[in-house]
Amino acid sequence: MAAGHFRLGMLNTYLSLKMGLLADRDLFSMDLNKNFRPFVSCAAVAVWFSLALQFYVSLQLLNNDYPTTIKAFISYFTVLTNIIVAVCFTRLSFVKQVESGNLFTQASTLTAITVYIVVVGLIYNIMLRGLVLPAGLAARLADELLHVVNPLIFLFFWVSFVKKSTLQY
Repeated sequence: MAAGHFRLGMLNTYLSLKMGLLADRDLFSMDLNKNFRPFVSCAAVAVWFSLALQFYVSLQLLNNDYPTTIKAFISYFTVLTNIIVAVCFTRLSFVKQVESGNLFTQASTLTAITVYIVVVGLIYNIMLRGLVLPAGLAARLADELLHVVNPLIFLFFWVSFVKKSTLQY
């Protein structure tokens, strides 16, 4: 009896997915209002700028040694998380409608990214701020963008545009 119930449940799930009846699971998990595209486009530019600026600063510190700079650059959780945020915002800036199966339109994915980038901001500002003071305006600007501004931008995005009702706890 239980096996038959399980198969019936799987069949219902399959048919629902095929017919689009589970749309609220990841479809429509974002509010695509008129402010959405300009916001994510500007955010993408800001995050990519901060990453490029940090790469430039790192390159200068390591005497223009590209292989060493790249290896050091991608070894930081902050940088990797900001790259994910930049890719997410870039992908979302080209979304015309919320698509089923698009990783970056799922509320669960966007929530996970929000957690990662908020952790970056919290750990830096609670534990690491002031341990090493970046020298130069470019280094200080990159530092603030990566650890303060970008986490706040993504948190604002999540609060404003992601529909939390589609999250499963």
